[in-house]
Amino acid sequence: MPIDLVLTGSFCELRSNHYHTGLDFRTQQRTGIPVLSVGAGYVSRIGWSAEGYGRVLYVTHPELGLTSVYAHLESFSPKIARLTDSLLMAGCAFDLDVDLSAMLLPVAKGEEIGKSGNTGSSTGPHLHFELRNTQTERALNPLDYGIKLADNRAPFFKQIGMVRRMESGLDSLWVIQKVSSGNGYRPSFLGNGKAYPAGHWSVAFEAEDRVNGSGFRTDLRRIRMWVDDSLLFEWKVDSIDFKDSRYINAHLMYKQTLKGLRLRRTYRLANDRAGYWQVLPLAGWAEVKSKNRSFRLEIEDDAGNKTRTDWEFAAKAEAPRQKDTLLILPETPWVLTSDGISLQVHPELLYGPQPFSLKKLTALGPCGLPQWNIGDAGFPVHSDYVFAVDSELLGEAKLLQLQGLVNYKGRFYPTKDTWVEGGKIMVRTNDQGVFSFCEDSLAPRVEIIKSAYPRLEFKVIEEGKGMERLSVRLNGRCLPWRLEKGERFWVDVPKDMKAPFTLCVEGEDKAGHAFSFTRKVF
Repeated sequence: MPIDLVLTGSFCELRSNHYHTGLDFRTQQRTGIPVLSVGAGYVSRIGWSAEGYGRVLYVTHPELGLTSVYAHLESFSPKIARLTDSLLMAGCAFDLDVDLSAMLLPVAKGEEIGKSGNTGSSTGPHLHFELRNTQTERALNPLDYGIKLADNRAPFFKQIGMVRRMESGLDSLWVIQKVSSGNGYRPSFLGNGKAYPAGHWSVAFEAEDRVNGSGFRTDLRRIRMWVDDSLLFEWKVDSIDFKDSRYINAHLMYKQTLKGLRLRRTYRLANDRAGYWQVLPLAGWAEVKSKNRSFRLEIEDDAGNKTRTDWEFAAKAEAPRQKDTLLILPETPWVLTSDGISLQVHPELLYGPQPFSLKKLTALGPCGLPQWNIGDAGFPVHSDYVFAVDSELLGEAKLLQLQGLVNYKGRFYPTKDTWVEGGKIMVRTNDQGVFSFCEDSLAPRVEIIKSAYPRLEFKVIEEGKGMERLSVRLNGRCLPWRLEKGERFWVDVPKDMKAPFTLCVEGEDKAGHAFSFTRKVF
């Protein structure tokens, strides 16, 4: 962009449930700044959505073997916009994700391809920029490919904790201590000399980084941990496979994340398959008995700035007895059935061992229907799984209209999908915790927001299971409708379309409620 580049988000930054796959740049708290192609090539993919990357362009650079990505755009350049509109109208669609043939839309280095925006899942005006290996689709760190930012500020520690591995394989945070490494303070003895149980111990920590000229938090490039001068753990990211991004839940201590802490592990969970750690014999664990052992932790940012801290730790007490509970191991498939509910735990679902419960609760859910506890909400799962509930347990509720709900932080919200199969109600989710059901008894409705020629804006409000199909036409004609945040549609009426104007919106939701809305506008 033709403005000073100020970084607000770094490559591999810790986000909610994923690693950040690019760089975020400020756009002076406004939209509409020209976005230029970083190299010669052609537009190979166009995305247009109210979610995710919003309006996004992918430019392939054949001579470099790279593809650059520009996300959350407000608009495309005229030649790209014309093709996009024709594709949207051809399918009467509101979103788009299409691959283009080579050189259909060639671009030169420095050519304007669009304007910066705030579309999709963006929470403020900015440009999300990525570089990908065209062949493998792995996201690369753009700072390794010519984008230079001034940065002589070293990362700093905020908290350091000691973690004990239980005999079951579960990990347990025993001590956490705030650390102000920015002014040179280092803990000399972590744990204040208390009698901690002997066993295998490792480290969890919270740290941050900043680049020059930005108050926004960026993230680390490499982590290394030594015990008695022996390297026990190393974590370093140069590229990200998108299918591995959710393994962030194995790198962070998930239960602490729910409390607002971002504690990173310096040990590998059994089912962490991201491959960002160096394989070392002890996988980050050190046996600690009565003798003091020396721990050293080093963090490094993209510019090579490093911060190191070290301390002593000893464990002298007896190991505590463990409670008897059902433990699920990540490598072993399980089929569990209890109280009218059943589910299959597949080997890639969990990151490590976890306690597990499957039971019907005595209290009813928010809509007066039964509810069940599945697993432990303090543990993440890596992918979707399906559980089944005997339909006769839900009384007279209309099965087609049942909507699965999961309790999160005291509030129920919809699960990914609910359907009926073989006399059972099937629910797809990627959460654990308390589940219940509600009946989706309301059809979608349409609300006109603005009707002032030539701009027409309206919303399709669906408060249940979600939309199955949707058709929108003006005077029987499909136009390139823009679907924005909050399910808001808008269109500027073409000059060749003459009054009177009639809007027709038809569709059906996933509960089988069909609806039709017809109204004269302007």
